Amino acid sequence: MTNLPIKEALLRFIHKQTGRRVIYEQEPIPLLGGLDATTYKFKPRGMEPMVLRLLGSDRSAEEVKRLQIHSQALIQSNVKAPKVYWVGEDKSLLGGVFAIMEFLPDPLLAGQPDHIQLKILGESHAEMHNTSTANIINSLKEQGLNEKDFMGPLLMPTILESAEIDHPWLSNIFNWLRNNLPISSAEASINHGDYHPKNIMYASEHITGVIDWNFFIGDPAFDVGHTITLIMDIGPNISDDYNLETASQYNEQYRDAYQSVRPINDKAVAACRASQCTSFLLHCLSGKDDIIATSPSMRRSLTHTIENITDLKIAFPES
Repeated sequence: MTNLPIKEALLRFIHKQTGRRVIYEQEPIPLLGGLDATTYKFKPRGMEPMVLRLLGSDRSAEEVKRLQIHSQALIQSNVKAPKVYWVGEDKSLLGGVFAIMEFLPDPLLAGQPDHIQLKILGESHAEMHNTSTANIINSLKEQGLNEKDFMGPLLMPTILESAEIDHPWLSNIFNWLRNNLPISSAEASINHGDYHPKNIMYASEHITGVIDWNFFIGDPAFDVGHTITLIMDIGPNISDDYNLETASQYNEQYRDAYQSVRPINDKAVAACRASQCTSFLLHCLSGKDDIIATSPSMRRSLTHTIENITDLKIAFPES
């Protein structure tokens, strides 16, 4: 359960937004979430169930404002993203910036048999990447966003530069990524940023919603590379019944399903996988206490993948 100050502050915030007295029909309860946010489901009386997505204290108000704008643009283009009702920019209220979002009630794709999960995952991912982004880009610009806020070719160089400043011991890897990532690609696809079966709602043989967006527009290899990293590099190191042989089978099924709709650029995807593994490696070294950072085999496995793809060695700083 959430602590009392958060529960009370959340009611006060909704009261301020709606101008009406608000009480809980269902108090906030934690949901399984990602690495970058804590999420809760709750229901104010007389309203639909909602989700609170609370970001860390190091995150900015600009992020949640962009989240709301991204959501609006995606929904307008018939992408099944949850609506963002309100965003909270004052960190003093709940301990970080936050968004209050639509709760999507249908079951997760992760509840389906493995072969169905992977078939739907691959096909739907490719179909999303085939979706025209012209209207989304226009909508984002109309709502005041600059292209540097959502276009991969403008985002990625800044991200790499910032990462290299913070971690100069990885300069050889960052230089390799600059030269091999599809940063200047002309392809402009929707990128979800964390596309896997626990972020996809599925009912009556249809996808009914997609949650936890880390949205940007760019080459689809970034998105495919992230999903393959989850299958091949993260899964085997956090689950006792998920080994490399299983991961390879899952990866093949996902790739086959994806390529039944559109081709995969293997070279670009490999570079994007190396980039994602580098990001996860830095997460492992951050001192955080989560299932990925505390996995005893994760650092070694990620290092192996990065070095295998780039043909470079990582010289870790002395402890």
